[in-house]
Amino acid sequence: NGIRVASQETYGQVCTIGLLVDVGSRHETKNEVGCNHLLELLAFRSTKFQSSVEITSRMDELGGVTFAASSREQMMYCIDILRPNVREAMKLLRDTVMHPKLEDGLYSEVEEVKRIVEYQTMDMLPEIALAEGLQIAGYGVIGNGGEVQQLGKPHFCPLEALPN
Repeated sequence: NGIRVASQETYGQVCTIGLLVDVGSRHETKNEVGCNHLLELLAFRSTKFQSSVEITSRMDELGGVTFAASSREQMMYCIDILRPNVREAMKLLRDTVMHPKLEDGLYSEVEEVKRIVEYQTMDMLPEIALAEGLQIAGYGVIGNGGEVQQLGKPHFCPLEALPN
């Protein structure tokens, strides 16, 4: 089925489980610009089975920490967890990736994440903005056709791409 599994014995009390998905900002279409960044920020929030508060509380009880990261090439979801609790962490990882709950009546985690993107854009370190700009300038538009190369697509969600 194309799944690749990697493991390394560390003999420690804590282990890291993760999932790498071959989707990144370079794979986004013109109408999807910024989705990868938004999905990174929405990782480990509410699922169809648990609210974000329940997930956070449960991870505290299990002695675990969640994190997600995205790039132009891949999206990574990870959980650092005490060894005896790996099975439960695997369930959470599965639900986060396969069953995210993006809308919830009046309160929307998507709206919260949109505000986070706005703050991140205003507070971006100059060296990060420079690196992003150089990437776009170096790999941006091909010829006069206006088509953007895959590596020239923005990694961070531009403010103009945020849905209303």
